[in-house]
Amino acid sequence: MDTSPFELTSQQKALLQTLSQETGEEIPVLIHRALSRLQEETSSGGMGETDYLLSSSKNADRLLEAVQGIQKGEYESHELVDD
Repeated sequence: MDTSPFELTSQQKALLQTLSQETGEEIPVLIHRALSRLQEETSSGGMGETDYLLSSSKNADRLLEAVQGIQKGEYESHELVDD
């Protein structure tokens, strides 16, 4: 069931479904959080980076593939390096 009042791409819908399953949160809650975060980024000037990363369908596809890989346990952990 599509509970979003927005028109979403298939990649966006799949990402929301994945995030909902992983977090146990309903899709409207996730959308509200995302919109709140975008509002914060817009007011702090960080929107340029977000716009750039989400500017193409190829990037959206890569993000979805990365999320699906994480779900399957296909990722590497690395220690943070202190300078």
